[in-house]
Amino acid sequence: MSYSNGIQTTHFFDGAALDTDAVLVGGENIPAIAGLTGRVTSITVYCTVALTTNPTIIEIGVAGGDQDGYAYLSVPASSVGTITTGVTAGALGNKIAADDAWQISSNGGAAAGDGDVLVTVEWS
Repeated sequence: MSYSNGIQTTHFFDGAALDTDAVLVGGENIPAIAGLTGRVTSITVYCTVALTTNPTIIEIGVAGGDQDGYAYLSVPASSVGTITTGVTAGALGNKIAADDAWQISSNGGAAAGDGDVLVTVEWS
């Protein structure tokens, strides 16, 4: 099985606090699909409360470990209604290890701001 016809999972976080350095509520210890390796194909943020001052980073990483090890998205200071999307591979490469727990977090770089966060992972 290749990523082009793999299993896809989507993780949605409504109104996530992006001004806090923390794992998103519900984004902690997400189990990998048994025996499959994951690849983050999309990270999207829809700004619901203006992100001010500094960019914030949405991080996909090892649960309890390297927070942005797999992938991340830098979200600039933004007004309400702004959509930012993309994926940058982290230091561990964009591969969620088979059978590992992983997490979705924010580095809290913005002085204020909330957003809807959508993360898509393909498993093969």
